[in-house]
Amino acid sequence: DQFCQGESVQFENNTAGPAAFTWDFGDATFSNEVAPLHLYGLNGVFEVEVIAEDTTGCLEPDTAFVTVTIAPNADPQVPPVNALCLGESVQLEGSGNGTLSWFPAAGLSAVNIANPIAEPDATTTYTLTDVTLCGTESIEITVVVVDMATEIGGDIQICLGDGAPLSVTSPQPEAAGWDYNWQPINWLSDPNSPDPVASPLETTTYTVTVTTPEGCQRFHGVTVYVVPGAPGNNIYPNVPLCIGQSVQLEAADGNSWSWSPTTGLNNPASQTPFATPQETTTYTVTITNLCGEGTD
Repeated sequence: DQFCQGESVQFENNTAGPAAFTWDFGDATFSNEVAPLHLYGLNGVFEVEVIAEDTTGCLEPDTAFVTVTIAPNADPQVPPVNALCLGESVQLEGSGNGTLSWFPAAGLSAVNIANPIAEPDATTTYTLTDVTLCGTESIEITVVVVDMATEIGGDIQICLGDGAPLSVTSPQPEAAGWDYNWQPINWLSDPNSPDPVASPLETTTYTVTVTTPEGCQRFHGVTVYVVPGAPGNNIYPNVPLCIGQSVQLEAADGNSWSWSPTTGLNNPASQTPFATPQETTTYTVTITNLCGEGTD
């Protein structure tokens, strides 16, 4: 017969005639009862022996055997695992007494083995189910995935002497405990802040390394362009042309341009328009940048 762990085994004794009995339960325990009730403390297969001795002394002792199987109960086990950075994997160390299976299958290398590789795209709770002849039990393990999803603002223009707020943002609520390291540290209000103010004296590209307590990292870069001042007051050399010829004009850097007069220009709002004047012409260009406006 087969029993489950924790069940007591009731032995039946069909011996005829007067006799004394010695039971050997196969687990190093014994009894002299006629039909004992026995609780096994271990799982396994046990050969039980009963010796019947004729109390009248007429017959030799006789022996009978029976095999008893104690099947284990379902007992799934899985230790916790450390948090993962997005894209990393970990091996789950499941165990049990019967047939094991995992759910859900998303992010697992297999669902019908004890120790699958888990590489989920997001924090996932997996269920390990252990099925034996004596029942079914389940246990859960949560694999935490750190998806930093940090973002940084675009490149910035400032006038010489001004400051530019830099900022790294993340939708994760735990981002407050993350570390920030900006390089170079020149002209930064705080190189270990997520949102320092940069006041460089020249155009500078800053890079930031963001690190979580789990050791996950992301890198970002932003360039702060420094504009020395307002444009204007430049005079360019004369350009000699034959009638019908063209020349490409080139204005100083800025954010917008307005050429005057517009006669003979293909695009008076361009930094580098083509000019085809029919007579000697003096062109002026009004340039606007972050720091102001001026005319060349």
